[in-house]
Amino acid sequence: MTFKNFHFDLDDNGVATVLIKLVALGKDWMVARRFGAGDELDAFLIAFMIPSYAVAALGHSFAQAFIPTYLRVYEQESPAAAGRLVGGVLVGGLILLVLVSLLLVAVAPFLLPVIGSGFDESKLRIAQSLLHVLAGVLVVSGISAILAAVLNAHERFAVAAIAPLAIPVSMVVAFALFQDRYG
Repeated sequence: MTFKNFHFDLDDNGVATVLIKLVALGKDWMVARRFGAGDELDAFLIAFMIPSYAVAALGHSFAQAFIPTYLRVYEQESPAAAGRLVGGVLVGGLILLVLVSLLLVAVAPFLLPVIGSGFDESKLRIAQSLLHVLAGVLVVSGISAILAAVLNAHERFAVAAIAPLAIPVSMVVAFALFQDRYG
């Protein structure tokens, strides 16, 4: 088996996906190392699952539905009109994502006991406080999904594929900077 013709292309979505998965693995390792197996890790996973699901349901599905409209405006009207459309969608998306994040925080006292049905009061309080912090993931990931859709529409696949690094990298940085101070 020879690798003479092997070509490593940084624009390849597969490379970006592997890079993202490696960084996410590092984030998961830091979380597991910090919390260990126990109540804190259970609470973190439940708290993170809620905004993650909302991102998948809202941000990514909307972004994919947005691409055909964006391309039509870009090609039939003008790049400036498409830019205005993106601006409007970003403002509207930001407002919607912030409202959904606030709604998730508001319903957390009712939602978490259902999702974490085996949790005691202490673990539910931990999950709720973590959800308050992690609700911002929804906003950042949703905006990222919209911007990635625009990049994909212009065949900038590698940049769009690398954008999801923001969440695990920011979590790694937060752990590194704040874990000793805030626990």
